[in-house]
Order: sequence, then structure tokens, then C-alpha cells
Amino acid sequence: MIVKGNLKVGGALYQFEADEKEDLLAILKVVGIVNIRQECNICNKGTPEDFQFYAYKKSSDKGEFIFVKVRCTCGAVSSLGQYKSGGYYWKDFEEFKSKGGKENQTKSTDDF
Repeated sequence: MIVKGNLKVGGALYQFEADEKEDLLAILKVVGIVNIRQECNICNKGTPEDFQFYAYKKSSDKGEFIFVKVRCTCGAVSSLGQYKSGGYYWKDFEEFKSKGGKENQTKSTDDF
């Protein structure tokens, strides 16, 4: 089954699609991604224009990892988590701290 979903973030519309043999698994994947937190629990902002979407890949001695995050205009960050059994969920927004330990100083994806 193919399931499609849309997500509006920061003035852009993103389209997601999952093609799985099991219908519920396809639904689980798309619903988890497009159901982003509706409000930042740090500053209480909650319109799509208040958020910006980021995705990047990092390599380490443990392997390659893909990170998907949403940043609020206040600087807080919500990360996409993945269940071991499949499917995705959005974590609560957290105050962002750069590598130097300073809160909300930069919006560079290199510091995530």
C-alpha cells in the first residue's frame, strides 16, 4: 500500500510517501512524520512559519546516522525519533545548545 502525507514547515510544503506491503506499517510511517508538534513547548509558538526543517547525515566510528530536526524561531529543536518496531515520532522541543555550550547562539545545522 502506498500512503502519502504532506507537512508544511517554514513556508515550504514537504510531501512524504511510504510504500509497504503491510498497510498499517505504511500508515504508521507517514502519520508519524507528518504529525509534527503543533506548538513549541519552550515558547508556545505554533504556526508552520515558526518552524524550520533540517535533515543531515553524520558518520562516526559507530556508523552513519541520519538526523531530522525542526527548529523553532526561539531556537528550540525537536528531533524525529524512530521506534525499533518501525514508525516515527517527534520528540518534545528542547533548548538548543551549541558545541560551545551556549544556548540558542547559532542556527547552523553543523552544530546539531
